Amino acid sequence: MLTLSVGPRTTELPRARAIVREALRRNGNSEQHLMDVSIVLTELLQTAAEESDAAEDLEVRLLAVEFGTRIEIEDHLTPIVALGGVNHVLRADVLAALTRSQGSYTTPSGGSVIWADVPISRGPEVDA
Repeated sequence: MLTLSVGPRTTELPRARAIVREALRRNGNSEQHLMDVSIVLTELLQTAAEESDAAEDLEVRLLAVEFGTRIEIEDHLTPIVALGGVNHVLRADVLAALTRSQGSYTTPSGGSVIWADVPISRGPEVDA
């Protein structure tokens, strides 16, 4: 669905969110899903900026999957980024609440990918 290069600084977050939201909108996703993906993307990129000493750009990929959207961020990131970072319990709780699953893996070239699966729906809608 989308691949983009994002600088490792938090100043890149607004641009990344805008591009991702537009891609999801063009793909026909609901505003709620756009918001959920934006929040998860922000948390992952912010954690990557805080936990990584990398100066190189990160590759962000958005993939449409059966149940929603998979976010992948590739570079030389530590697996702890996928869990919200070392000292961020709230961030980890946010990621757990908005994702179906998350994790990381090492690429054959020695890089690493952190990923999170954001479902289309977080649960049944409740009428007020």
